[in-house]
Amino acid sequence: MAKILKGLFTTEPGYVQIQFDYSAAEVKMWGIAAGDSVICETFAIGQRLRQAYLVDPSPENLKAVKDKGDVHLLNVERFFNKKVDKSHPLRHAIKAVVFGVIYGKGAETLGIDTKQNDIADCKSAIRKLYDESLECKDPKRVTEINQMLEDLDLKLTTIMGEDKTQYAQDIMDKMFAQFVNGKKWIDVMSEMAEKEYQVVSPNGRVRHLYAAMTGDRRIVSKQVRRGSNAPIQGVSSEVGAKAARMILEGYYKSLPRLKKELGITKSNWDLRVKFSRAVHDALYFMVPIEMAIPFVHICQYQATYGVARKCEQDFGFRFRVEPEIEMDVGVRGDHMETWSWKIGDLPGLFEKAMKEAAAEEGAQESYEDMMAKILEPWRNKEIRTFLQKNYPLLGVQDPRINKQIREAVA
Repeated sequence: MAKILKGLFTTEPGYVQIQFDYSAAEVKMWGIAAGDSVICETFAIGQRLRQAYLVDPSPENLKAVKDKGDVHLLNVERFFNKKVDKSHPLRHAIKAVVFGVIYGKGAETLGIDTKQNDIADCKSAIRKLYDESLECKDPKRVTEINQMLEDLDLKLTTIMGEDKTQYAQDIMDKMFAQFVNGKKWIDVMSEMAEKEYQVVSPNGRVRHLYAAMTGDRRIVSKQVRRGSNAPIQGVSSEVGAKAARMILEGYYKSLPRLKKELGITKSNWDLRVKFSRAVHDALYFMVPIEMAIPFVHICQYQATYGVARKCEQDFGFRFRVEPEIEMDVGVRGDHMETWSWKIGDLPGLFEKAMKEAAAEEGAQESYEDMMAKILEPWRNKEIRTFLQKNYPLLGVQDPRINKQIREAVA
């Protein structure tokens, strides 16, 4: 259903979809709100590795991003002093626990959460084998499949029946031993919710929790869970909303200069960005193809470094590590491609999208004409300089980036 629903969001001729979502937003905001340097530094490690890869997309830097740039893998190493890959169960378990703690979950519930990845893998394997059995004409293979299905069913039953409470508690203990200020912050918010019937977010917003006045332990516990989560999820959401406004402000502020440098005579209205939707911590835009490249610069900067500085200016709380995002490009919501942050890869993403757009019924321009419009801002030295000065990619201003842009266009 998700794929079908995403496919409903298509672009009109002359537009391309550009979207982004925040990476581990709530966990990062927890570290920022709590002033926990360990949490923030864990994210900063990956941030620096991605910046290094942007400047120098060498195989060595790419390997470093994959091996050392994942916050959950870093936490496995920090908590258990061992290195694992992304598919390892321990990574999934730690990810479930870290996110779950922010939502106020206890060890018993988190124990169930740690099993969800294994349960999903089992169910997926069962579905594939069952589908194969329906079409299989070989009796011997059918017998094999039935035995495998029995084994998987037993495995699934065993996983679902296993009590992982202590396993989750051990991860929590290791996590809180490392994230000391993060634990203190959760305790303070929980106490505030229970005794003052409210919590206050880092930007000063109050979440009232009057139901805690009932004294009913079940109701109070629910309010305490909300108390530890509301400031984090609330600010994360507000950062996204603030970023959406800043992205559009930056775009329209830059538009007259961009039009002048490119010799575009279209009106601002005809070059308007259409804000498609927001889903949790993701924002979706439909952008005129002439302005796709400038919008990528403006969007990625305003959503990260720009919004961090603006929050400090407006609310007085400092981001110890800026938000990070993943960006996708396409013309259909169900056919989006994620940018790797390698500059040489971005034209290829637009190329794929424009080929799809040109093949659509009612297309008004050829693929070649659309690609020429998309790449023109990067061909223009003045625009390249302007964008990298005001909206630098990943916050990095380095002459090697300009060189990579020229090579990507060529």
